[in-house]
Amino acid sequence: MAIIQSSIERHAGHRYYTRDVQLFGIGMAIITLCSVPFVAAWVGNLLFGIAVISQIAIPMIRAMIAIEKKGEL
Repeated sequence: MAIIQSSIERHAGHRYYTRDVQLFGIGMAIITLCSVPFVAAWVGNLLFGIAVISQIAIPMIRAMIAIEKKGEL
């Protein structure tokens, strides 16, 4: 996937959805998979929700901060 993305021209989304955001989501999903048998269901759901929401929320927050710094909002 990284090879395909690197061959495509960079656009605004690449500035906000970076490798660290992807790795955070993957790490949280792995932690969730390992911990589900040992924790309550709501804890597992919370961990997985953090992994999923981080893939949406972090890039959106970064983009909003960048737009506010430019003074366009």
